[in-house]
Amino acid sequence: MSNQQILNTVMDVVQAYAPMGMKIRPDTPLLELQIIDSFSLVNVLLELESRLGISITPLDLTFDHFHDCALLSDALAKRLG
Repeated sequence: MSNQQILNTVMDVVQAYAPMGMKIRPDTPLLELQIIDSFSLVNVLLELESRLGISITPLDLTFDHFHDCALLSDALAKRLG
């Protein structure tokens, strides 16, 4: 899976948590805009695991990786790579 495909998957998953009418971009600040919070974070991870076919452990990601979709997809690409 290419980095662009991973980024598209991350943005697609996160889009489900964005307010209606908001378009998620790679640099949209997810935490600052409260698109992802501690409750939705678990659901986002579970959906990403399912779509990417990987298991994500607490050691794989830090809270900082959820700053935006670009950082999150970069971390996941390294995990997949």
